[in-house]
Amino acid sequence: VQQLGQKWVFIGHNFDAGMGVTGIFDPAKGTLDVDPEGVPSGHLIVNGRMTSGFTSFFTATSSFTGDVDLYELRFNGDAWTSSLLHSLTGLSDFSASVLWFDPPTGYLIVGYGLPGPINRWRYIDPETGSTVDTFDTSKMGTNVSFSSLHNRLISRPGFVLTLWSDGDPDEPAYEIISLDIQAKTVSTFASDVVPPFTDGTRFSYLIADQSRTLWMSALGEYAWTVHRQPNTIPGAVSLRWMLTKIMSLAGYTPDELTFDGPDWGDGGDPDPDPDPDPDPEDPPDPIDPAVDAVWVLDFLNEVYTKDGSPVTLADVIDKPARVGPSGVEILDHDSVGAVEAIGDLFIDLAALDWTIIIEWEEVVADGRTFLLGMFEELVNNDELLIDRLDSELMQAYGWGTDFRDVRPFAEGGYGLGIHKTAVTYTSAKISMSTDGTPVETNTLANFMNPMQVAFFGGRGEELSGNGTFIRKVYLHAPRDDADLPGLSVL
Repeated sequence: VQQLGQKWVFIGHNFDAGMGVTGIFDPAKGTLDVDPEGVPSGHLIVNGRMTSGFTSFFTATSSFTGDVDLYELRFNGDAWTSSLLHSLTGLSDFSASVLWFDPPTGYLIVGYGLPGPINRWRYIDPETGSTVDTFDTSKMGTNVSFSSLHNRLISRPGFVLTLWSDGDPDEPAYEIISLDIQAKTVSTFASDVVPPFTDGTRFSYLIADQSRTLWMSALGEYAWTVHRQPNTIPGAVSLRWMLTKIMSLAGYTPDELTFDGPDWGDGGDPDPDPDPDPDPEDPPDPIDPAVDAVWVLDFLNEVYTKDGSPVTLADVIDKPARVGPSGVEILDHDSVGAVEAIGDLFIDLAALDWTIIIEWEEVVADGRTFLLGMFEELVNNDELLIDRLDSELMQAYGWGTDFRDVRPFAEGGYGLGIHKTAVTYTSAKISMSTDGTPVETNTLANFMNPMQVAFFGGRGEELSGNGTFIRKVYLHAPRDDADLPGLSVL
């Protein structure tokens, strides 16, 4: 399923007709139009591109001769079109093993086997159908088998998760592996994964979420197990800390305890300090984001300044009429729902050397809310984005020569209501704190071409995500990371 404006676009397989079945759900009209023979059939189908003009899906055919064709199926709001992108030959299997579209790079990622055996990866530009890169790896796996596995292996942007087996006919071992698209390398995400086969009566289910560094398994549909990678369990404490706390209840101080051996946690210090306590920390002291701000856009109180001097709202955003008592309204999944930053404000944003504080109101409980999206489309489609991915996950990234991102997680922390995020972006780093949370920083080297557009509520275009209200925006020269929790606390 993909989205186009306010419509939801579905695609599946009609086994009776040997065609692709399509469905268009229009929530505004309350209609679902189904065409049982809407598009040509494909052996593999994955979500594709979402633009303001069309949404698409990618498909791969199958054959016993080793020839596979790759298509893009587009829906523009009125009609479907099918375009042959690329043809593969000489495969050792009857179709591709991996099919995935990565929005940050704009690449269609295809993995397939060749005689040898060889695991061949191919990056394809959907605009031209041309090959961007090819390379081989020792492991590949699949993301398109076992009941729509690609929908349950939730990859981070810039990566592709697959399920790999060592092929042992008696006791096969399974792993979830991750392809780093930019680095062209694979690594293990999770090992000893439950095999995706029946035990005679039940099917083994598998869901993995790379951003949350966890995977879930179930034998049957009712009893699920959540597996987390080491050192990622929220609230986890060392054994030494726990024993010290327990002994303090019996009247022992840390000075009276001795820990022998290196495996007690916290470096094996024989005289552990029971603090810091793993209980939630006190909120940081608030820092007024209006102080020392280059730009102040207080849409609630209609205060708009640059370097302390008043500015006209129509000179800094393209839709000043959207401002109301709740702030700037971002329309819900609308082709012109976002609001563009223009004039001197855009120039300062395009410098990509700032700290920005955005206060907004979530009016949709879950799903993706774009806060600020910037885009360059003439050279490499470089992109900067700040958004709420869902009710528990924030995101900020810059995608140029590399993909540099931060994704702070807070269980149930970003749902309905008012929130505030502080993000620093410079050539050296990207940092983020939301609602006073600890700062997450990424210093991966990343060069971006000059941005051409900037939108509040859109991903570098007028097409919006969730409806929301942007209440206040402050732009600063880059602040120290230590300031971000205070700037973002409500």
